Amino acid sequence: MNVVYPSLILFLDGIPEMEPLSLTIGSNIREMLQLDLDLEINTVAMYNEAVKIAFESSHNGLSDLFVELLKDEEEHVDWLEAQLRQIKEAGYEGYLTMQASEKE
Repeated sequence: MNVVYPSLILFLDGIPEMEPLSLTIGSNIREMLQLDLDLEINTVAMYNEAVKIAFESSHNGLSDLFVELLKDEEEHVDWLEAQLRQIKEAGYEGYLTMQASEKE
């Protein structure tokens, strides 16, 4: 999830952009996973930059918070990459069958 809190941006002497976020929806599971991965990769980059800025600004508590958020996002990236790898290895239909059988 790519969320930026305007008060946090102001705290770091930034100017928030409040334009609506575009929404991209995949037409199948593979596309949904890929689009989600793309968003997560962008979020990881954003948190990496936020950690750097907070650290350089001597906001250690904020830097620690961003590091925790970054770890969570990196776990999301790992999971999504694993799902896409399973699709590549098992084939799309095989992946869907595995997912359906895990739920039963």
